[in-house]
Amino acid sequence: MYFRPFRLFKVFIIFVCVCTVIYELHRFLPSTSSPHPIPSISRNENNDHVPQQPVSSKDIEHISQTLEPFYITLPHFSDDEAKTWFYGSSYYQIHSKSCSDGTCEKQGVLFNNTKEHLSVNTFLVPNGLYLNDECGYNYGDTAMKRTFYSTDEATVVYDQAIIYTVPDGWSFQHFLDGVGPKLAHSQAYLQKYPDAKVVILKGVRFDRSVQEIWSMLGVENENRIVHYSSNMKVGARLLINPCRTPGIHPRLWQDARHMYWSISGMLKSATPPERKNFIYIQRTSSNAMNNGRLILNEQAFVEVLRSYCSKHSLNYVQYDHSKDTGHIPISNRTILQCKSDHWCS
Repeated sequence: MYFRPFRLFKVFIIFVCVCTVIYELHRFLPSTSSPHPIPSISRNENNDHVPQQPVSSKDIEHISQTLEPFYITLPHFSDDEAKTWFYGSSYYQIHSKSCSDGTCEKQGVLFNNTKEHLSVNTFLVPNGLYLNDECGYNYGDTAMKRTFYSTDEATVVYDQAIIYTVPDGWSFQHFLDGVGPKLAHSQAYLQKYPDAKVVILKGVRFDRSVQEIWSMLGVENENRIVHYSSNMKVGARLLINPCRTPGIHPRLWQDARHMYWSISGMLKSATPPERKNFIYIQRTSSNAMNNGRLILNEQAFVEVLRSYCSKHSLNYVQYDHSKDTGHIPISNRTILQCKSDHWCS
């Protein structure tokens, strides 16, 4: 018997060809005959990026409502000096032009710009992609509806994600004034999608009070919160975006307050007449995380607050978070925190 290398080589080639055909048939048949189609967004076992069908605009759900115009009354001035300063401010000079009597003293300042003050929007985008867009009323349609064709366009892909990337939303104040109004109309999605990631901006810290509020909403920092940085490209099989929301509409702030009361148990606790505490949260050079916008006339301000509490039979409580490490009691009439740029919350 003679050894024939050429014949052995032909057998080897035929064997390789048969194996290749069988492998290709195996890959092809499941995608055409399986009753359970492969998900549109996926990564195969080798972690290759798999293209998907482009998302039609019809598949993007846009939920919107237009709120009523509203007025914000002028401040209660503690003295004539404060009143004179306010009437000379650029803020008043601009907004008083829209007041019928020219002074805004009767009804206050009217806010009726649909885009900035009244239009509340939530977008539910299949295969959505978030790319460091500004989370506010100026959020454009194109960015809100952005999708990705292949997963290599994203640095991470989640099943569901909700966007709350308000600037400094990790701090207590900016959580209240930035994230709160958006949460007021989108909280239901946190319960509807209990595994959805919550995307907030990464900050120099993550305030304990903000962590506790998220926790009461069922969102734990370790499991669900994504601290977003500008180099990330966040994709989701379902991207929920409530960012295009007015920042100061009283309806949203009232709904947010009701939400805080509900999750903290206040609705089941003391009735409003029994809440006698007026808590002033101090902002000083020793306790502030930064030295900007400190209250320069705090002693005079405190005297005004004490006088107000005396007239309304309230207990004045001064709170310094750097010294008072315990929680603020929930049964309070008012909690006030101010900055020197006249912003109070």
